[in-house]
Amino acid sequence: MAKNQTYEQMLEEVETIMESLQAGDTDVDKVVSKVERGFDILSELRTKLDKMTLKINKIREDFHKIPPTATS
Repeated sequence: MAKNQTYEQMLEEVETIMESLQAGDTDVDKVVSKVERGFDILSELRTKLDKMTLKINKIREDFHKIPPTATS
């Protein structure tokens, strides 16, 4: 898997794999490798989402540490 793929590119690849499997146009010998590839991508997507969630939570925590500005 290319580590430099964007989330959207990876999701598109999973969708392409799913469409191919649903259409039945996949050679039986390649079905297992396509399913494995799909699960590998899904695992990578989950990792990316987890990292993004941690970053967002960190930003939120940092924001709440900022003291309010004094208003006159």
